[in-house]
Amino acid sequence: MAQQYTFPWGVYIGELSAKSSDADSPDIPVLSPAEAGGFRVDYDEFSEVMASDFIENALLLLAEALPAKALQIHVFDFATAPRFRYLSQLRSYDAYRLYGNSKMAQNGFDHIEELAKHRLHELLPPEVQDLSEYNQTATYPEAYHVLLINLDDYPDDFSGFKRIKSLFHHASKAGIYTILYGSDVDTDTESNRQRVKSLDYLAERFAPLTITDKQFILSEALFGFAELQDYYDFLPVECNKSAVLAGLTERLNTQQQDNTEADFLQVPIAKSQDGRQDIYFSLGATSQNYHAIITGGTGSGKSVLLNNLIVGIAERYTAQEIQLYLMDYKGGIEFNVFRDHPNCVRLFLDASDFSLAADMVAEFVDEQNQRRELMKQANVKNIAAYNKVNPYAPLAHKLLIIDEAHRLFAGSYKQQAHFLSCLNQITRQGRSDGLHVILITQTLAGSDIPKDLLGQIPLRLSFKLNEAKDAWALFEHGNTAALYLDKQKYEVLINTDRGIKQANLIALANPPLAPEEQELEAIRRKMQQIRASRAPQQCLIAEVIRGKAHTEPPAPTIENPFIEQQQNTSAPDWLITEDKQ
Repeated sequence: MAQQYTFPWGVYIGELSAKSSDADSPDIPVLSPAEAGGFRVDYDEFSEVMASDFIENALLLLAEALPAKALQIHVFDFATAPRFRYLSQLRSYDAYRLYGNSKMAQNGFDHIEELAKHRLHELLPPEVQDLSEYNQTATYPEAYHVLLINLDDYPDDFSGFKRIKSLFHHASKAGIYTILYGSDVDTDTESNRQRVKSLDYLAERFAPLTITDKQFILSEALFGFAELQDYYDFLPVECNKSAVLAGLTERLNTQQQDNTEADFLQVPIAKSQDGRQDIYFSLGATSQNYHAIITGGTGSGKSVLLNNLIVGIAERYTAQEIQLYLMDYKGGIEFNVFRDHPNCVRLFLDASDFSLAADMVAEFVDEQNQRRELMKQANVKNIAAYNKVNPYAPLAHKLLIIDEAHRLFAGSYKQQAHFLSCLNQITRQGRSDGLHVILITQTLAGSDIPKDLLGQIPLRLSFKLNEAKDAWALFEHGNTAALYLDKQKYEVLINTDRGIKQANLIALANPPLAPEEQELEAIRRKMQQIRASRAPQQCLIAEVIRGKAHTEPPAPTIENPFIEQQQNTSAPDWLITEDKQ
């Protein structure tokens, strides 16, 4: 599967066909080498539509050649009407983003720059040449990114030349491919010196393909055998755009619906606004999300979504696959109903003892160290690889869910610094070790959550918010979509890219298991039904903690709760029949 993530040797842009009808010569495919990092398309005023069509055909075929969601397209173009009408249909799958003004373009550039830095500084080992080589053997392959940049609009004078040069010099190694396009780009304005320097550099950095009077001309820099155009006609890439798009969307829909081996957790939590498509809460390699934040005011639907998520984990996964640690800082109001959850290792029901949270994340750090030692002994790098070579003694993904989490970031308490340090380590490194965090809160405004910690949690969900400061604490400045959600429809804003506006998806949250007054009882019955359907050794018995002095029932400290429960758990009373001896 990882082999599929290898980027093609070159991007197919057309063919050379012999001019003479008598010539017995096959057509020659023309590719722009991937190692070049991209190319530019220069066109006159009569060839703009042809240029856009050419670029769209090339990108659709490139997307078709790669696995679903392996290609992310970023368009820097300030035009009012969409230039790439077919590619733009991938927006709902988070595979296409448009930066339509200077501010949005700058935010988009910042995002791409941070992505490149992360990959070059932290992801790629020194012996690996580029992201494509990395993806050949990676358990968690990374998506490729294509930048489509209208040089008539961007870069502008607010884009620093040094940053532009630094990014595009190294972008291809980080899996970022670039196609520039423009017509009669103005570089003569004295006031735009930064823009002039940037455009001059980009003109030198990327080889041109020119379209004049609707005729394509290959440059020697783009195609090493350009002189063949004396004997061959260049036929630009063409495809049935509707058919290719239909195939792409079918693959993307299938991936969203299937519980793929790459995402360790997929639970349906909402519907698209037309009610036709399930929206999943996903954690794992495909979604590239490993932690999450969920926010929303009282009565917004946040608690219902959380309950549905926790119930969905019980329905879809055994304790051998996913284990839960539920921490409730509302005095047990939310999580007490999950005492019988078959995946729950520990249930914290205390509204005041903040030291419990510090102890729990510290325990996760200890678990991380133990797991890394196991992986070192097994000569593997992550939980997926470990479980593949240890199918009969796998490591479960552990998920810590903290309700009313803003209390842990506000004010100060004795162990707060230790809590933040451990939580930061888990959010930064936990993905490889199978350790994950979901923070639930009414608001992050005023909570003093560290920005670097928040930056490690791209997946952010929000129900209706009432104040701009609440939205800006979770999403980028100016992304106020959560203020306008319809509370009556239980609209939820799902953002998978650290709160940038282009990643917003508004969905309709799924309803509760039963009407409000019957929901808790319905959840209890559901937990009992799931327990009854499984062998006792497949179910955990939660250790319930109400502060350090109040623990029920007492449970030994165990290194692997799942294995220990297998050895010592007897069937619950309600499962024992009168015939049993």
